[in-house]
Amino acid sequence: MRREFIINSLFLLLTNFLIRPIYILFIDMQVQNRVGPEEYGLYFLMYDFAFLFIALNDPGLQAYSSRLLASNKDNIPTLFSELAGLKITLGFIFIAISFITAMLLGYNERQLQLLGLIGAGMVLSSSFILMRTVLTGLGAYRIDTFLSSLDRVLLIILLGSVLYLGYFSDELTIEFFAGIQVFAYFLACLIIFLVLIKTNMIRWPSFHFKKMLQVLQSTLPFAGVILLTSICNRIDVVMINEMLPEKTALYQSGVYAAGYRFLDAANMVGFLFGSLLLPMFARMLAEKIDLKPLFQTGFGLLLMISTLIGLSCVFYASNIFSIAYTDVYDQHSDIMYPLMLSLIPITLSNAFGPLIMAHGKLKTLNIALISAIGLNVVLNLIVIPEYAALGTAYTTLITEIFLLFCMYVIAHQQTGISLENKLLRNSVLFVFLSALTIYLLTFVELHWLIEIVIFITLGFSLALLLNIMHPKGIQLIKDRRF
Repeated sequence: MRREFIINSLFLLLTNFLIRPIYILFIDMQVQNRVGPEEYGLYFLMYDFAFLFIALNDPGLQAYSSRLLASNKDNIPTLFSELAGLKITLGFIFIAISFITAMLLGYNERQLQLLGLIGAGMVLSSSFILMRTVLTGLGAYRIDTFLSSLDRVLLIILLGSVLYLGYFSDELTIEFFAGIQVFAYFLACLIIFLVLIKTNMIRWPSFHFKKMLQVLQSTLPFAGVILLTSICNRIDVVMINEMLPEKTALYQSGVYAAGYRFLDAANMVGFLFGSLLLPMFARMLAEKIDLKPLFQTGFGLLLMISTLIGLSCVFYASNIFSIAYTDVYDQHSDIMYPLMLSLIPITLSNAFGPLIMAHGKLKTLNIALISAIGLNVVLNLIVIPEYAALGTAYTTLITEIFLLFCMYVIAHQQTGISLENKLLRNSVLFVFLSALTIYLLTFVELHWLIEIVIFITLGFSLALLLNIMHPKGIQLIKDRRF
């Protein structure tokens, strides 16, 4: 089992640190370069708009299914049949409400068509993840791990053929891009469906509305967190579209997307660690094991990673933009300053969030998220008319700092955990010295990539010197004592 765990963990790390960045940087980014900021801004707008309703598409159903099927292996066919029926119902509700809201806001025919493609892709993507829970429920972890990146691999193959081999390159529009995504997710669902047929563990979907309501009641607290988090993270571009003239709004949305892409790629590290910390915290709470060493280790590790990546992108933003994008984006590299600084609070929230989720009391967290949304909206109303995408990026930074502070207070109130004065002092010192180090390195006449490598090496050494990762927490991870 230990060997199986290590193999699966390594493969998941490979997936998150290799395949997803390849897609983001070599596929998604190149599509934006080909179609231009306005066209990609339209896609980014409709994607963010659809994402506002993502909790309707998956209100924590994946996590619920994983727990349910793993503890009821003998009844998987019946249980998954009911979950599949609920998933289909939620998919239709998600698309219907998205469309109705878009029409009420006056979105045009092209925007609605693009919304339909994006919505269909989201439904298929979440369906693919839901079907994978059957494999984990059966204990087929290696097969599940192998298939976990299937959708991204298909996207890389299909879109890579268009971008780099020239197939259908004349047809590349933003609608074609969204359509290829739908096709890739459909293929992924079809492949995993064929795999599941061989297990004899799936049946046709059933629609028992009483049982559907029972499942939704079980997932409701988590659905609230998903909904509010989605609004907090994705409302910015929607507000840009509502407050600026159409052409300007789409261009600014494209500029915001150009910077946000790097934040999204870098944030996967924190998201991955958060996913690992949640079951650890839950188990330790159940067994009444001291959480503090593991929490402080997680905090220190996430602080180190986010600070080194974030500051590298801030100080070398113009260099990164010059090699990543066409000339039209060069003047907008300053969008990276607030967005990549916000990586630090966003990543650190992956230490506090799992702790709160594991504790199970989410009401206060939902209140904090509502407050963050209110702050975000008010600040955007002030800054968007004059500063457009750049103002929105600074709003994101302020909102994420506020939300991190709220999560720290909530975690302390619920679990009694707080950062030791020494760790807090060393953390502030680490960020300050890291910023000073990379600032001084910019005056050294070396290639900027070499300077980043030197900075990360020095930063890692500084983190070890300041001992921002709790030694006992590291030992807990090594011993698997959670």
